[in-house]
Amino acid sequence: MATSIQSPIDGLTTTFVAGDDLRAHQNKLIAFSGSESRGLPVGGVAGANEVVAGVLTDKPNDTEAGSLQVNGLAWVVADGNAAAIEAGDLVGSDAAGKAVKKTT
Repeated sequence: MATSIQSPIDGLTTTFVAGDDLRAHQNKLIAFSGSESRGLPVGGVAGANEVVAGVLTDKPNDTEAGSLQVNGLAWVVADGNAAAIEAGDLVGSDAAGKAVKKTT
């Protein structure tokens, strides 16, 4: 069963179930695992080159509901060792869920 990632409230955020302890990962990139819990998608910190679902906006523990920003501007933790990210650049995730500059 496919799950929409659009919030009926404001179109900026959606709810998901944390697949891991995400309390130390606020403002990092999140990917969905493909499974569901309680009718919601399960997600965790995005890995390198994974399809990113959005940005974690709170600090859920394992199996708790979390808030994911899926639209608009968001604060995102970036990899400080990567090439400088500028306005308009494409970004993706490194292995730790931090934003890195992408070329494609």
